[in-house]
Amino acid sequence: MKRRLYVLFIGAVLTLLVSASVSEAYPFIEVEGYVYPDYSTLLDNGDGTSSLDVMYLFTVTDSDGGAEMDYISLEFEKDIFTNYSFTLSDGSEAWSDPDDWTADLIESSGSYYLLALAGTPIGAGESIKGMINLTLYSDALTNVSWYDADGELHDWGEGQIWAQSWLAGDTLGGGDGGSTAVPEPGSMLLLGSALVGLGLMGRRARRR
Repeated sequence: MKRRLYVLFIGAVLTLLVSASVSEAYPFIEVEGYVYPDYSTLLDNGDGTSSLDVMYLFTVTDSDGGAEMDYISLEFEKDIFTNYSFTLSDGSEAWSDPDDWTADLIESSGSYYLLALAGTPIGAGESIKGMINLTLYSDALTNVSWYDADGELHDWGEGQIWAQSWLAGDTLGGGDGGSTAVPEPGSMLLLGSALVGLGLMGRRARRR
C-alpha cells in the first residue's frame, strides 16, 4: 500500500513538473500577420520577374503577463523572391510604423529574412506595419507552385500565394509564429489608405 502511494506521489510530482515546463513555454503573445500587395505598382521586368510594393502588418491580438512584441523575422524564400529593397516604386524609402523600429534585410542559404527590432515594444491591440519593394518570379503571382524551364520546382511552401513564414518574439522570452495571409477584399479596402499613406511618408529604413 505504501509503495502504491509512493508511486502515485511521484507521478503527481512529475505531472506538476511537466505542467510547469509547458506553462513556462507558453507563447506569451499571440500575433496575426497580414500582407497587402499593392498591385497598382506592379511592374513586369521582362525577364520572368515582376516587382511591386508590398505592405506587411503584424498585430498583437493577445498577451499574457504584460508581454510585448519586440521583434519580427519574416522569410522570403529564394525560389519565389529574387530581390528586395526598402526603396519603393516611386523612389521613396519606407519601412515601419512605429518609426523607432529598425529593419534589416539579411541573406541566408535558401532565403532572405527581414528582421525588424523594437524600438517601442508592441502590446495587445497594437500593430507594426512596414512596406518594401519586392521582385519575384512572375509565375508566383498566380501559382502556388510550378516548374521552371530547367525542371526546378518553385513553391510558396506555406500552402497559398503570399503565405510567408514569420516568427515574433516578446519581452518575456516567449513568442508566436505562423504565415502571412492576404485579407479579404473588404478588409484590404479598409486599410488601403494606410498603404498609400505609408508609401507617401517615405520613411527611411534605419539599418543596424
